[in-house]
Amino acid sequence: MSCARGALCRACLALAAALAALLLLPLPRPPAPARLPAAVVVASPSLRPDDDIFIAVKTTRKNHGPRLGLLLRTWISRARPQTFIFTDGDDPELQRQAGSHIINTNCSAVRTRQALCCKMSVEYDKFIESGRKTLPAHRWFCHVDDDNYVNPTTLLHLLSTFSPNQDVYLGRPSLDHPIEATERVQGGGTATTVKFWFATGGAGFCLSRGLALKMSPWARQLHEHSGEGEASRRLHGGLHRGRAAGGPAAAQPPLPLPPGEPAEAADGRCAAAGHSKLWGS
Repeated sequence: MSCARGALCRACLALAAALAALLLLPLPRPPAPARLPAAVVVASPSLRPDDDIFIAVKTTRKNHGPRLGLLLRTWISRARPQTFIFTDGDDPELQRQAGSHIINTNCSAVRTRQALCCKMSVEYDKFIESGRKTLPAHRWFCHVDDDNYVNPTTLLHLLSTFSPNQDVYLGRPSLDHPIEATERVQGGGTATTVKFWFATGGAGFCLSRGLALKMSPWARQLHEHSGEGEASRRLHGGLHRGRAAGGPAAAQPPLPLPPGEPAEAADGRCAAAGHSKLWGS
């Protein structure tokens, strides 16, 4: 009995010694984590100074702070040489940031047809004048409001698929059908009914230089009769699609601007600041 008890004690002592030896051994180091490849930082491409596009941003004095500040820090910073801001009031701070690319139209700040026509006509004139100051001339005129977000590179790629010498309008119409209006005739002649597409400026649009030059007679009417009769109604916010292009509107339907209609900002940042439209992807 005593022998068996002694053997059991010796076995327990041996087991205790083995456990103690294991506890004294150094713990194995965990394997080093696999080194992840360095993140590739891709800088947002900017337009080059020689990219022949003229981007007009329409704004008003009260929106300089809440809207233009964000635009200047985001997409305009990638297209400064091509972007011109058209407003209705002097702003020394904005002038300091944008320099000669801020243009006071001296138009009324009231949101009326006359005031909107006034700003659009100044934008158009500056684009046409740019052809006499830059070689080669800007081949595309693009208008956006101060609540539009533009992807300059995507826009340039889109425009490169069209010829600026042809009659090209990229944007959307105000309605899904032509507008019907009465054509007033000077001298008391018989009034006639006309139909035309009305191109909206709120969602942004682009014109080829070829089409913009064809619009010159109607643009002059806009200066002479701003807010009067059908001339201003057809040109406010865009162009009279059929008459300006020299053909029936039905034969030249406006083209939708890919990738689709303006969408709300996914993260809400732009929408919170009044920027509800995204142009490009």
